[in-house]
Amino acid sequence: MDASAISMNASSVQIVQLAPFKNDGASRPIKCFSPPLNPPPKSSSNAATGVYCEPDSADLYAVHFAKLKELPTRSSLWPNDSEMPSEKSIALAARALRMFKRFGVVPSKVVASADGGVAICIMQGAKYSDIECLNSGEILAVNSDKKGAPDVWDVGSDDNSISVSISRIRSFLKA
Repeated sequence: MDASAISMNASSVQIVQLAPFKNDGASRPIKCFSPPLNPPPKSSSNAATGVYCEPDSADLYAVHFAKLKELPTRSSLWPNDSEMPSEKSIALAARALRMFKRFGVVPSKVVASADGGVAICIMQGAKYSDIECLNSGEILAVNSDKKGAPDVWDVGSDDNSISVSISRIRSFLKA
């Protein structure tokens, strides 16, 4: 399906269109800006056309929220011999995912944990981070550069503890 919308202001033209998403081939909204607007951070650009594009981040999170809803109902998404993610782990993971969105950290994937629960994973090059919300209500986080020992810590279940951990993950990924 090909759909687009155009909006203009004094400094740019913004076109929102559906385009294939690299992970699953499904169409996702893409925002494109034409000059004189500078390219948004972490965007892709095409020097030949002078158009700068970035995925609609709200939609990137929607994919993960949908996966989170699907996890407890599809046993094919669970690792072998692991427990189904509990309502508690799903609720904690949803809270953490909302905070990832607030911090602008887009997860790479949301998966059922081998330890029973949900893991929100971020992979950037050789760096890996996750927050794992276990069925027990415990939350763990990890940062790893695949060179040294991973940095693993307990995360409290309150909003402040989750926010501090996501900030720590964001700083690790940016370093």
